Amino acid sequence: MTEQILEGGSLPIIFICVVVISPIAEEFLFRKVLLERLLPYGSTVAIGISSILFGLSHFNFEQLLYTVFLGIVCANIIVKTGKIRYAI
Repeated sequence: MTEQILEGGSLPIIFICVVVISPIAEEFLFRKVLLERLLPYGSTVAIGISSILFGLSHFNFEQLLYTVFLGIVCANIIVKTGKIRYAI
């Protein structure tokens, strides 16, 4: 399905989906929804679980540590500022 979209889609639409929509959707899902639901268990637990799930969701073992680290950084930004836009 992805190949069909890439082959038949226009470059601007693909660019918008990959560079704009996907990162916003990821941050909303993992930071706004998941992180906030886990915060009652403590910020360390919330940041840890949401970051590990963020890393695993990319299905790329070679980049797992990188994506988990990036998840930790973004989650900390949101916990400290309360604003999702800085993580996006």
